[in-house]
Amino acid sequence: MKMSLAALLVAAFASVAAAQSAGQATGTVYEDRNQNGQRDAGEPGLRGILVSNGRELTRTDRAGVWRLPVGDDNVLFAVKPTDFAYRLDANRKPTGFFYVHRPAGTAALRYGGLPATGPLPNRIDFGFMHKKEPRQFRVAFFGDTQPYNLDQVQFTAQDAIAEVAGRNDLAFGVSLGDVVGDNLSLLPPLMQAKSTMGVPWHYVVGNHDIDFDVPDDKDSTASWRRLVGPPYYAFEYGNVWFIVLENVDYRGQGKGYGSGLNEVQFTWLRNLLQEIPRDRMTVIMQHIPIIELKERAQFFALLSNRPNTFSIAAHWHVNRHIFFGKEEGWTGAKPHHHLVAATVCGSWWSGELDEVGIPHSMMRDGGPRGYILGNFNARGYDLQFKATRRPADYQINIDAPHRIKSNERLNVTANFFFGTQFCRLEMRLNDGAWQAMRALPPGKDPFYQRLKDLETSKKIPATGRALPGLYDNFHMWQGSVAAGLPEGGHRLEVRATDMFGRTHSARRVLWVDPS
Repeated sequence: MKMSLAALLVAAFASVAAAQSAGQATGTVYEDRNQNGQRDAGEPGLRGILVSNGRELTRTDRAGVWRLPVGDDNVLFAVKPTDFAYRLDANRKPTGFFYVHRPAGTAALRYGGLPATGPLPNRIDFGFMHKKEPRQFRVAFFGDTQPYNLDQVQFTAQDAIAEVAGRNDLAFGVSLGDVVGDNLSLLPPLMQAKSTMGVPWHYVVGNHDIDFDVPDDKDSTASWRRLVGPPYYAFEYGNVWFIVLENVDYRGQGKGYGSGLNEVQFTWLRNLLQEIPRDRMTVIMQHIPIIELKERAQFFALLSNRPNTFSIAAHWHVNRHIFFGKEEGWTGAKPHHHLVAATVCGSWWSGELDEVGIPHSMMRDGGPRGYILGNFNARGYDLQFKATRRPADYQINIDAPHRIKSNERLNVTANFFFGTQFCRLEMRLNDGAWQAMRALPPGKDPFYQRLKDLETSKKIPATGRALPGLYDNFHMWQGSVAAGLPEGGHRLEVRATDMFGRTHSARRVLWVDPS
């Protein structure tokens, strides 16, 4: 006996309700043509879109429908495909692609935690807008912005945010954790300030972005999930895959934290990578550098057979490139490039005020505060460091005396802020021949050391925040010129060729006095 259309619909909805009550969620991923955040008549389902419950993944069927099991604590989310766009909220943060499921909510927490979400809705739909994406594009990466108060939110706004707001060449931006400094009430004003940059903005959880008033790691991102969204997820842009990880392992009040991926997240990552073509450019974004990850061996085992991977973190408040090879457990044909990125707050908004009232906040390796620009396509990438509110060609600090006597040897140290072991540095005087400089082993930047010495010999800076201790610099070179230079002025020039083949230079003037 044939059923009427009405009877079929009733049966279908009854089946959905039964599935939901049995611990299974379902819904549709659709093309949100009018961008209103709900599925309307004529908006088609999207086939083959990945949807996850935070552990398993499934693909939508030809009608855009998906089904996944759920427990009592899941974030369900769809993976944005190439040539589709997120709907953005008022702060230009992606929205409409996830649903937080916590029926009973969390305990009352200082920053709100998660309210009770109640039973699953009958349907959970996720919408994306069709939008052609370029196959070569640029992304801005902000290491720790980390404001501890509203004044420091304003430092961020008038510094990096105001600068990036003037760019028109970005596909999107990413904050690499420690978005705020232990005060989640600063997230809304900071996100509002970031909205002025005019591009979609993604957020990674840092160790200063969590709820500290919970007993263990399980609910450490409760308020984050309410204020921001999934603590880990993935998306595709221009045929490049981007994976956001949450690698802060909170050990409970008074016990600190480490770096780890819990079993659920690690399983999700393994399942996700099975869906990504092996040769596709894949960018992994986290807060704490991989070198600290307790599951580093298992992590590398998942990625080593992929020739086009790059990972980026922040946390250390320096610029440092790490190339993992066989000694560190990476078995790929070429080393894995991991960047510990410069921070927008530099050394936690410390040090003396500059000419516009913002702390100079030099990073612990002697480099200026700033951010990273990454250029990507489906097979590769290149990177640039941009010092905030400095010319784009400010990439080297030359440390040399202003004056020497003609019978003295000239010693020159160059801090190439974004340097790696694959760079070449040279120096010359006037229009003389270029001579190679030698890479120094990790050590302290002499210019930063002198700033610290000034702080200890004089009053604390006007900010009240002294610079932190020195961190080993992995990007310094040294050269020298024999005694006997002619008296008078000389132009000293340093030239650097970076790992991507770009050339950078810096100059200063030296005066030679009689012996």
